[in-house]
Amino acid sequence: MKNIRMDSLPPNRQIALQDCRTCAKRRIKCDRSVPHCRKCTIRGLTCPGFDQVQLKWIDGVTSRGKLAGRTLSLQCQEIDTKIRANGFPTICKFSTDSLAIDGASSISDPTVDCGLVHRHSSVALSSRLINHFHMEVAPLLTWIDSPDNAWRKVVLPLAQRSPCLRLGILNIAAAHFCITSSSGNPESAAKQVHQNLRHTAICALNAEIQRELEYSTMSTMTREVNTLEHSSLMAILASALSLCFGELFIPESNDWKIHLGACRNLMDRYNVFSWKSQSLDAVCRFLVKEVNDLGVFGNVSSFARHSLSPTHSTVEFQLWKFTDLIQEITFVERQRYESMKEGFIPPDVDMGAWQDKLEQAYAQISSLAIRNLPSHDEPTQKRFEALIRAHYHAIRIYIYQAHAPHMVAAKSISASLKILAHEVQSLATGPTHLFSHGLFFPLFIAGTESWADEHGQDIFSRLFLGLLYSTGVWCNYAALQFLRVFWARPESHGTGRWIQFARENESKIGTFLVM
Repeated sequence: MKNIRMDSLPPNRQIALQDCRTCAKRRIKCDRSVPHCRKCTIRGLTCPGFDQVQLKWIDGVTSRGKLAGRTLSLQCQEIDTKIRANGFPTICKFSTDSLAIDGASSISDPTVDCGLVHRHSSVALSSRLINHFHMEVAPLLTWIDSPDNAWRKVVLPLAQRSPCLRLGILNIAAAHFCITSSSGNPESAAKQVHQNLRHTAICALNAEIQRELEYSTMSTMTREVNTLEHSSLMAILASALSLCFGELFIPESNDWKIHLGACRNLMDRYNVFSWKSQSLDAVCRFLVKEVNDLGVFGNVSSFARHSLSPTHSTVEFQLWKFTDLIQEITFVERQRYESMKEGFIPPDVDMGAWQDKLEQAYAQISSLAIRNLPSHDEPTQKRFEALIRAHYHAIRIYIYQAHAPHMVAAKSISASLKILAHEVQSLATGPTHLFSHGLFFPLFIAGTESWADEHGQDIFSRLFLGLLYSTGVWCNYAALQFLRVFWARPESHGTGRWIQFARENESKIGTFLVM
């Protein structure tokens, strides 16, 4: 008898990753026994062994039927063992079933499960990406990394209970990894993995949203959300937010706007802001804060009426008080412009009151930073203090750009610009990039007042590009593109004139995120 039952072979034998060439050519299932498959041995054939790279045979031998023994073309037969240029096997498309949190999912008998290698690859890659998120990405999503980083402390535990969110986290990690890895090949394995994860994460989120919509009714939206519904909603909101952050690492992608809009729609649909403050747990408060923060930095370049509504404050403890101040500056500027457009003359702006708000925010951040930096060494603390000063002067410039008369603004902006340029250059070219991801907004504001300084434009452009490559936060590239367009338009130059230039050209240039 020249055949063997696959289930009769010992399950603990050593097996190869692909069929031998003889079995592949004969179109029979190879048992993959190392060093030589038993199907070749019992037939008296010479088993060629198992190559590292599986060749695709164009011709094969029919093993049964009327055409037994005849050589036929196999061009339509797909061989799933293609090896990529960097040596990684083709990664199968991800499914939530293959992403067990602890990697302890049951594994079928390898003699009957031809997908074993793919599942192991998915689990191993999942672990690697989670580690990349933990070590490399999470620090970029907060002003200063610490053991209390909410992306680790709040979101990752939630992902253990939500396959949809876990896919979103893997997508963020894959996006950052493929943009910061040494390979620039658009067909690299890392980019293929990211594209598969991105697609799967979006599909999983759509399915979760559809399930939630089918379950909820108008009556359930008006009553208080129960614990189970709350947990499900938070997982969906976190998944949408993770997709938004994933797009921030993709050059020239504007899809972050779609996912941010989805987050806002979810919060509006379920009246998140009407929930009692005590019912907002740590997960909800953090997610709402993140959505609001993205909106704040997106609104800097947005002039549509829907962006005029101020963000809601649901977070009592907020380290970076500057964010709320930026939103207020933007909101008041848009209000005053709309009033003048409608023929009303708004009252003069009290610049002293704005300065007081800035000083108060600076004092609060400095005080909280001291309490949150005890585990860091003195040089790190000094650099964080420099980052705070950079944002202080950037926001001071933004206040005068948005609200002060030209003659008043020019002198104050000039004084702050010198300090801002020094702090930004010192931080961007220093020995460590610990706070590099926090420099984009100050650098952008400095660039808006460098319209008459070609040398300064060159410096800020190089610093901008250096930060993009070192952090991978490529959503900020659109802000650099805006600056280059603005610098090239001398008729639009002037103190604070970039705001009006952005308003007049919003339909052509579009909005951008600088954070």
